[in-house]
Amino acid sequence: MLAAIRRQPVDFVPHTTYNIHPYLPTSHSADPSYTEILDQIRTSSGITVKVSAIDEGPGLSGHFHGLVETREERDSGGTTLRSVIHGPAGDLLSEKRIPNGQPAMVVKHYVSTDEDLVNYMSLPYNPPTVNAKRIRQVYEAIGEGGVVFVPFSDPMFASAGVMDFEDFCIRCAEDPESLERLIAWSFERSLENVRLL
Repeated sequence: MLAAIRRQPVDFVPHTTYNIHPYLPTSHSADPSYTEILDQIRTSSGITVKVSAIDEGPGLSGHFHGLVETREERDSGGTTLRSVIHGPAGDLLSEKRIPNGQPAMVVKHYVSTDEDLVNYMSLPYNPPTVNAKRIRQVYEAIGEGGVVFVPFSDPMFASAGVMDFEDFCIRCAEDPESLERLIAWSFERSLENVRLL
């Protein structure tokens, strides 16, 4: 794997399975339909395994007790999750719909107005929890067969993720200054979280 990263010759094709791997308990490891691919991953070489180690909450921060309130409502068509962030400058609402037998989709994002953006950026920073044991556990299990990839929040992606993508694109064209402020705010927090690693 390291030879491939260095652009040196390799005798096999390096690969990544993103979140699917047998090195930590996951929803995949508990699902019998993934047994064959998990066995192949375990016996192969040249894998990159993503292992999250930072437990971020809203605003790229650690979790605050009582900051987020989530309510779940079920009906014949599926489940709706409504999450409210109780921020110092006001509440922010997000709504996720999970139709029966289908993937979840966010139908209402935390930020949709200028006021929401101000409220979101008023969220206090609390250093998130870092679990380096997970990284070490996977690193030791893989051995020479692969590389552990430890992700962290990208400020641009984190900023775009709190609003509908169409709203994000419109802000890019009509109000780039507000996005620049949000991305800079996210960058500072993301950098602090990387320092914790």
